[in-house]
Amino acid sequence: MIIGREADRLIVDKEAEGLTGILTDQFERMATLPEAGQVMLIKIMDKFSVANGLKTMLDDHRMLISLSGQGSGVKDAV
Repeated sequence: MIIGREADRLIVDKEAEGLTGILTDQFERMATLPEAGQVMLIKIMDKFSVANGLKTMLDDHRMLISLSGQGSGVKDAV
């Protein structure tokens, strides 16, 4: 129910609502976009999620190299 949600936005403090509430509001707004806009946003979110996952894997890999390379010279080569 978008109308009720609009009225709630006037009353509820965004900071108290937290990120989950803000995301909920944003997804409701995105759902009203034309299909092409929705598809574009889905692609953006997907690419961001993939990039974030790759960054996490790279950070984990670097940490493992650093830990396993103590005293072996491996860390210096990286």
